[in-house]
Amino acid sequence: MARPDAARWNLLEATAYRRLLDDTLPLFNRIWVSSAIDVASLASSASSVAAHILPNSVITASRANLCDDGRTLLFVGSLGYAPNQDAVSWFLSAIWPRLSKARNLRLQIVGPNAPPELQRRARQRGVEMLGWVPVLARYYATATLTIVPIRAGAGTRIKLIESAFFGVPAVSTAVGAEGLGLRNGQHLWIADTAKAFVKAVHDALDRPAERQRRAHAARAQVTAAFDRETTVRRLSREFLALL
Repeated sequence: MARPDAARWNLLEATAYRRLLDDTLPLFNRIWVSSAIDVASLASSASSVAAHILPNSVITASRANLCDDGRTLLFVGSLGYAPNQDAVSWFLSAIWPRLSKARNLRLQIVGPNAPPELQRRARQRGVEMLGWVPVLARYYATATLTIVPIRAGAGTRIKLIESAFFGVPAVSTAVGAEGLGLRNGQHLWIADTAKAFVKAVHDALDRPAERQRRAHAARAQVTAAFDRETTVRRLSREFLALL
């Protein structure tokens, strides 16, 4: 059953998106969007503007010199964004207590603008609410798993692309991995309920060789699809072709 807060957020986001389309699409003859999902969402638009896929991208990171201690989970994302707030809140209330009771784990939450309620919820054993940090690489280097418990919102998750570039395996919801071409069992673990998420984290922690295999596969996937230099070169060629 859909959660009322997620449904409300998705409705608000869809309304804002439709307003943006109505205001801006008539101004352009050609646009670029980040995934096939976005192309499909434009299909209902009255505009005849041509939409082309140009994926979100990040600067390719060197694979981190991992100092994996086998017990550190990492969440990265702005906590001023409602879907990220929901993700962390859900994880802290429904998932973390069940994980921390069973194992001696550490959870690091990196991202600015956490509201007071979320900061209070994070006052649990093993949880560090770190806020904004100047260099993410050091946190990826010590992470055993990246967690992406996103349940609402749209777009592609830069946090998963970034994690894969750094060579850190991930456990995500299906919404969190949407549009990235990352597959459950091949590139990462996907789980959509609290029980399944707990099970996926346990499975990942218990199998270091499998963590490494999926991390390598995810890095290969995102390097092929989301490298910024490749994306910029492609966009430059398309701009030149229009001149």
